[in-house]
Amino acid sequence: MIYPETIKVNGSVFDRKLLSHLKNVVDEDNSMNLWEKEIYDFILEWFSPNESVLVQTSGSTGDPKIIELKKVHMIESAKATIDFFGLEPDSSIWLCLPIKYIAAKMVVVRAIVGKMNLVYSKPSEDLIQPKSSPISITAMVQNQVNRLLNSEQGIDKLKNAGVLLIGGSSISKSLEDRINSIEGINAWHSYGMTETITHIALHRIGSNDKQGRFYPMAGIVIKSNNDNQLIIGAPSRGVEMLITNDLVNIFNDGSFDIIGRKDNIIITGGIKVIPEKVEGLISDLITSDYFIAGVEDDILGKKVSLFIEDDISDDLVSLITNKLKNRLSKYELPKNIYKGNNFVRTKTGKVNRSKTIEICLKSS
Repeated sequence: MIYPETIKVNGSVFDRKLLSHLKNVVDEDNSMNLWEKEIYDFILEWFSPNESVLVQTSGSTGDPKIIELKKVHMIESAKATIDFFGLEPDSSIWLCLPIKYIAAKMVVVRAIVGKMNLVYSKPSEDLIQPKSSPISITAMVQNQVNRLLNSEQGIDKLKNAGVLLIGGSSISKSLEDRINSIEGINAWHSYGMTETITHIALHRIGSNDKQGRFYPMAGIVIKSNNDNQLIIGAPSRGVEMLITNDLVNIFNDGSFDIIGRKDNIIITGGIKVIPEKVEGLISDLITSDYFIAGVEDDILGKKVSLFIEDDISDDLVSLITNKLKNRLSKYELPKNIYKGNNFVRTKTGKVNRSKTIEICLKSS
């Protein structure tokens, strides 16, 4: 058997004998919360004889789907992270994400492979940091980090999180600037997906690279096709030249940046507009969360539209519109601005653009 045979959870070591009794304990313990039981359910699944694990994708760009990942490939992904950050046995690894998704499952696998102490708290935006030995590494989504940055107590949690992996979506310039303004937060933006068994590339926030470029991890091969789609090869993880929907620039040093997504491209009046490019051009004008998307139009095919997560005044809309005119081309300029109090998000914190658009259009 190639899999490690024990896991340490909250300081207690479970070997295979103890794990054989764990199922009954989990099922009968009425004091244990459902989210907590689900963590132990996954641990049991991991230590089962099955060679694969079923994982649900986030569903941010379409309906969620279930994919099968081999445990040997998940172990290789865990080793890559452990080696890159030099994570030590018996140090603590903090789990604060929903266990049904790959990011959380890999926190557990890293704990097993690295012989680390798994500590956990309820996955929410109001995180309670476990009391344990110093935490070496934590994975969070952007919403959680944003919430913690709003208080001194929350900032202390981020400083005490060890290596802070922020994944699940792109990071706004405002968030990166906030993190950069605070000393003592060791934050990294990770790029990856369920199919690649979490991150295959990393960008250190606050590094000399202000362009947000991602640097592939050891053993990862990247290239792009004629449409600028990123193609990923990760042989140790069972990934053979996966064609993604992410549009990229690849630089001579092997790093890359994301310029948009193929499935978000807007064709308006026969002109191609990349929403993420426009979003980057206006990031300093809007403090609320926002995005650019295409809305069906009889004349243009699709019209570029701006969606803002805030019930802003009409005067502020006019002010934003005037500023946009000085910054964007006529094709990039939003023809409409839609306001929504709450964007629809997946459980991993990504904005579900299609559902948010549907709600905003119905209420406009």
